[in-house]
Amino acid sequence: MHHSFGRRLAMITFIAGALQLFATAYGAQAATAAPEPARQTAKLQPSSTGYDISYPQCSAAFPKSPAFGIIGVNGGLAYATNPCLASEYAWAQTSTSAGQPHVSFYLNTGNPGPVASTHWPPPGTTTPQACDGSWSQACAYDYGWSAAQDSFSKAAAASGSSAARTAPWWLDVETANSWSNTDLATKEMLMTALGQFDGTMIFVSHDRMFLRGLSNRVLELGGESGLDAQPHAYPGSYVEYVARSGHEAPGVRR
Repeated sequence: MHHSFGRRLAMITFIAGALQLFATAYGAQAATAAPEPARQTAKLQPSSTGYDISYPQCSAAFPKSPAFGIIGVNGGLAYATNPCLASEYAWAQTSTSAGQPHVSFYLNTGNPGPVASTHWPPPGTTTPQACDGSWSQACAYDYGWSAAQDSFSKAAAASGSSAARTAPWWLDVETANSWSNTDLATKEMLMTALGQFDGTMIFVSHDRMFLRGLSNRVLELGGESGLDAQPHAYPGSYVEYVARSGHEAPGVRR
C-alpha cells in the first residue's frame, strides 16, 4: 500500500464462499452501469443492472427485473436481523443475468467491544479461543466467529442451508459502524469471520498477519522481475511461500 512493487500476490484460499471485502452504501443502488434506455415494448426486457438491498428497502418496492441481487442478511449491525430477508431472497431469485450468480449475501461486520455489544463473548469463553471478556484479540476473534455463524443461520433460514452455503458472500466493512480503532483486534475479527466459511476465496493483501492466518495457496504474478507473463503457483500457506521463495512478498507490512 505504501510501496511500489512489480509483483502482486493473489492468495487463493479454500476457506470462504467467494467472499470479497466491500463497503456497501445502503439503498437499492446499481451494482453496474444501467444500459441506455430502450424503446418501450410490451414485455419488460432483462436488465444488465444488479442491486444490493437490505432492511432499508423492506417498506419499498424492490427494483424490477434485476440482473442479480446482493442481499444484506443483517439489520445494519452484526447480529441484527433483516426483517424481510426471505422476501428479498425470493426477489433476487427472479434475476436474469446469464453470467452473474443471481443471489449473493452480505453480512455486517464489526468489532464493538464489551461495552457496546451484548453479544461480546463473556469471561470464561473457551471456544474457539480462550476469552476473558475484555476488548482483546482473542475476544474479538470469538466475536467474529459467532457473528459469522449467526449471519449464516439467518441466511439459511430464509433460503435453505444448501443455498446459503453455495451462494457468494460479501463482507460489509463500514469503519464507522461499531468498529474498534485497534488494528490487531479488528484484523482478528475479520480473519475469523472469513475463516467460518467453506469454499474458495481469492484475496490480495499487504498484511502479513492476514496472509499467514488465512492463505493455503499463493499465486505470484510477475515473478522476480515483475514482468513474467506466466503466474507462479506455490502450493501451501504464505509461510511456506516465504520459505520456498526466500523472501517476503513486496509491500507486505510487518
